Amino acid sequence: MKDSNDNSSIIKLAIWLVFIIILVIMVKVNNKNNSDNDIDNNTNNTISINDLNNNYKYNYLITINNEVYNYVGSKKDNKESGYLLHNDNYIYYYIENNNTYEIIDHNLIEINNLYDSINSNLIDINYIKNVVINNNSYIINIDELDGSIVITIKYEDNEYKLKYTDINLVENIDY
Repeated sequence: MKDSNDNSSIIKLAIWLVFIIILVIMVKVNNKNNSDNDIDNNTNNTISINDLNNNYKYNYLITINNEVYNYVGSKKDNKESGYLLHNDNYIYYYIENNNTYEIIDHNLIEINNLYDSINSNLIDINYIKNVVINNNSYIINIDELDGSIVITIKYEDNEYKLKYTDINLVENIDY
């Protein structure tokens, strides 16, 4: 009688071990599939500088001779809207068809000095892609992150840190 109890205990133990092994294998296979999906999702969300055209939000942090200029806004096609922060002063602006306006009390007043203190070529994405990247006069770093791109351009003592987000997602530009 004791032998049959020992045998049944061994059989029960073997069944439990098989069950646990199958359970562990299923968990490992499931985790591998999930991690493969994560890798695929990250690859699909990668944005490159070539995706930058004329539809994005931006935050330009520009330092020239220790002066800081911060341009924040959105661009779509031939329209752009945002603000410039410099020395604790804000200038709200709207650009359409290369005409630049300051927004004051919901009125547009044409201005031509929004970019006077900076090199506006260095915030033009087409100029950056066609000229700056291939020019040894500039030190350039491009970080292509999930859903955004950060381009840092340095020359002499000046630095242009350009962050682009919501690439190809801006729907409308108003002032």
